[in-house]
Amino acid sequence: MFGKILASAVFCLLFLGTAYAQPGIPHQFYGSVTVNGALAKGIPIVAKISGTEISTTSSNGTYGYDPCIFYVPDPNNTLSGPIDFYLSGTKVASHSFETGGYTRLDLSIGTAPTSTPPSGAPLSTGGGPSGGSTNRLDVEIEGSCVGEEIVVTVLNTVGNPARGADVKAVKDRKTVEQQDSDDEGKVSFTFSEAGEYYIYVTKTNYSQTTKKVEVKECIGGQEETPGEEGEEAGTESLCDNVDCDDSNPCTTEYCATKTGHCVYENQADSLSCGGKNTCQAGVCVEPTAEEEEKPTGTPTSTGFVGLGQASGAGLIIIALIGLVLLVAGKKRKKK
Repeated sequence: MFGKILASAVFCLLFLGTAYAQPGIPHQFYGSVTVNGALAKGIPIVAKISGTEISTTSSNGTYGYDPCIFYVPDPNNTLSGPIDFYLSGTKVASHSFETGGYTRLDLSIGTAPTSTPPSGAPLSTGGGPSGGSTNRLDVEIEGSCVGEEIVVTVLNTVGNPARGADVKAVKDRKTVEQQDSDDEGKVSFTFSEAGEYYIYVTKTNYSQTTKKVEVKECIGGQEETPGEEGEEAGTESLCDNVDCDDSNPCTTEYCATKTGHCVYENQADSLSCGGKNTCQAGVCVEPTAEEEEKPTGTPTSTGFVGLGQASGAGLIIIALIGLVLLVAGKKRKKK
């Protein structure tokens, strides 16, 4: 009788060990989606392994960014083999599976873009080529100083001014100015803040062109840059004994040698500044309760659920062992 009870207990243990197998950590992917060199919306994205569909999403010019993260799961902790990525049914890329991986993988059909928008650029500018044209515009930018005119010149494929091109100036994912180029292909902007600006140019029958301009604080039309030497050799720098450190992890600072003044620039928003805190407009802020509940862009391990289940299984196993020992003890007393 005792042998039967022991055999039943072993069977239960094996069953529970299988039922509560810990799932693997998924592999998260993100990146841009382009068709003929332009950011594309509404394109279905499918990830397959050995021809079997594993995960799907759709494009908004990009994919896999918070809150719509895109990942390949590993429910049984056994996933292997390359992952194939398809756009509208066409295979465009492959990548190996990595447990807990976090990978940028840009997807494109047709001519690849000349530059991929960086993380600080907007996800989509709402423009683009017409009819899938691969003709490109040439964009020239003059000036880079705060408060002074910055001139953007748009030229067509043969070097002539391109009239009527849509020109957007974007900072921190927001359009700050937008104009159409004039008869000379020119547009002028004046920015009141320093930082990275992205100039997006679109025109019918041309693919989108993107240029970045770093706008700086200037004196007399000259950029103030860190470590600049005095105007004359041997002159004492105005920055001697000037301490610009504001102990703020969300700003970068330097002393402008021509004026002796400190210049402060904000770090990128969402940059970590300690613990769960992030930089916002140059200030280190704590997340709100609502933000803490949101899923982040980092892949979340469903394996933690498995660990919780495994803990529950452990309690059941202990209870079963206790039951077996109790029954065995009673049997021995009867004898």
